[in-house]
Amino acid sequence: YVIAADIDMKRQRRKTFGTRLRQARKAAGLTQGELAECVGLKTYNAIAQYERGINDPSLPTLFRLATELKCSADWLLNLK
Repeated sequence: YVIAADIDMKRQRRKTFGTRLRQARKAAGLTQGELAECVGLKTYNAIAQYERGINDPSLPTLFRLATELKCSADWLLNLK
């Protein structure tokens, strides 16, 4: 049961990150493609997957996203 709880927590964390990423991206007036290009990702698919909670960004990508969106990584991760 512990493993199932951990999986649920990870899904919820990804969902929260994705929601906040989408909010910040839209507030910045950027499309997924524009944001991907700004942070050095090859296509918009990575941003779409982050926003849908499918994948997590690497730590360097997380910090590039936060910098580009003028917010903190802590805020994106719902830590503050």
